[in-house]
Amino acid sequence: NRQIQWLIISNFLVDFRYVYEKLPDVVQIPRVVVFYGSYFGGMDFHQGLMQELIMKNWKAAAERNGNTVDFIRLVPGDPPKSKTNPLPVKITYGCHHTKLFLTGFDDQVSSEGGRGSTR
Repeated sequence: NRQIQWLIISNFLVDFRYVYEKLPDVVQIPRVVVFYGSYFGGMDFHQGLMQELIMKNWKAAAERNGNTVDFIRLVPGDPPKSKTNPLPVKITYGCHHTKLFLTGFDDQVSSEGGRGSTR
């Protein structure tokens, strides 16, 4: 029974409510990092506040289970080396728009041919 040990979510606009409500086991994952560009993205003020509330609830639920979740906003157009732009330059066009989910497991998988294993 493999258990996810860490999860990285990256997307410009994450629907935090959807992830938190439709994947309730996400709070059981020991380490989650969410990279996002915007949590408003065309939403009205009320929807933006709801996103912030869901992020707080998700973080609190993870911590109650001894786990962590970090939400990291990336905005390449912000000043270089700032909280939201770790790059040494400011990119005045575009935005953080990577889409991916990476999962990590803490077990070994045999390599092809049975010669050794990888972690």
